[in-house]
Amino acid sequence: HHRDVLGLKKIKYFRAGGWVCNKKVYPILLKHNIHHESSPVPHEYVTRLYPDTPLAELAKKNWSNITLMSDPYAIKVEDQVLYQYPNNACLADYISTEEAMKMLKLVVEQKRTEGKSSCYFHFGWHQESALVSNKTGELESTGYLDRVSQFLKQAQNYCNSEKIELSFPQLSQTL
Repeated sequence: HHRDVLGLKKIKYFRAGGWVCNKKVYPILLKHNIHHESSPVPHEYVTRLYPDTPLAELAKKNWSNITLMSDPYAIKVEDQVLYQYPNNACLADYISTEEAMKMLKLVVEQKRTEGKSSCYFHFGWHQESALVSNKTGELESTGYLDRVSQFLKQAQNYCNSEKIELSFPQLSQTL
């Protein structure tokens, strides 16, 4: 079994590379008891990153209904439930701290306008590419973890100034 060979604990969460998860993948995830999936992304981000590519077309096809304001949701697949957590703020690898802060402020303002007491904001990153090997084989930073750190500090300051509680729950606690 792949988990035994790799020494992995129970896998609970999934996000497809390139955000390309779709209805064909859902039953496979559920077969392996993975009920939490975070591939949905506003397709505009992918189009901006990879214009005129099959990846951009696939993102538009799969995630045309996902926006910066999208909240987690559940879908029924073969009599089971799959929880989807939109990657609504894209990934730190691809956007600046300033852009992420602008997005956070837009989400907070919109949810307040809607009378909601909480909001969902998913800002992820590729942990596996935080460091890369240079020509001499030494590891060096790609720089985006610095952006994550800067964003977290700025987000905390913003939330404090707005009297908003900032929390980092597990995805399964956001539904």
